[in-house]
Amino acid sequence: MMADIVWVGLSAKFSRNGKILPPLDESTPSGKLLSEVESFFPYLTFLRTNLVDFPPTDQEGKLRYPTLQECNESLPNLLDELEAIQPKIVFLLGKIVTKCFLKSEILDTQQSHFNVCINKPVKYIALQHPSYIQIYKRNKKAEYVEQIMSMISDELEPSELEALAFSRSSSVKTKSCTEVLL
Repeated sequence: MMADIVWVGLSAKFSRNGKILPPLDESTPSGKLLSEVESFFPYLTFLRTNLVDFPPTDQEGKLRYPTLQECNESLPNLLDELEAIQPKIVFLLGKIVTKCFLKSEILDTQQSHFNVCINKPVKYIALQHPSYIQIYKRNKKAEYVEQIMSMISDELEPSELEALAFSRSSSVKTKSCTEVLL
């Protein structure tokens, strides 16, 4: 299966009952904000994944940021997933994910408000992490959503958007990489 747009978060998280959540789950601040963006594009297929597909924990079992080594070791698997999925746009969520991609030297950068990174035929776009917006910049949330919507519209040709709108059902399709590759 192919996806039009892929969101790449940092790492998996645990639910309150200790189970691993799907990537960028709607129960999280990030997932809620991404769902809001997705609702404006019911004819596009969205996929959510993480750079590190496991929840990294400290010695006490508490969630922590993944190490640089964990990120670098996870990147080849993510790149394989993206190659199989063939998205049109990949949104890199946050500084750590973006830095990992940039250090891999697979991307050339162009300057813009949100640091657009190009690797044709896929367009990579670095964004501030949605949880940062939800928690620390709530008053900028509408602007953030509008900018992402604008980027999606600008990056996909109008004729391509129209064709997708006519050829697909009107429900938003969001899957995790695991579901797509199975």
